[in-house]
Amino acid sequence: MKKTTLSIILTFALTGSIYANECLEALNSYNEYSDLSKDATDNATKLKHESASMDYLKKVSIYCDHLKDEEKEDIEQILEDYKKK
Repeated sequence: MKKTTLSIILTFALTGSIYANECLEALNSYNEYSDLSKDATDNATKLKHESASMDYLKKVSIYCDHLKDEEKEDIEQILEDYKKK
């Protein structure tokens, strides 16, 4: 997903949408910490990663709410394509 996310971040960077960049970066970090939490073997590490993922989830809701409809559709399409892989 990182290559896809990077290309979309660059696309939005060129079009000037700061919220799209922040939304995608927060989404990417949320997914990474969620995966780390699932893979953690001890409770302390699991809680640490769950806490970080929730922090990024808050950022996702903040930044993604400010996106234009076309940007939301682009991001939704990226996520759907990623899930198919």
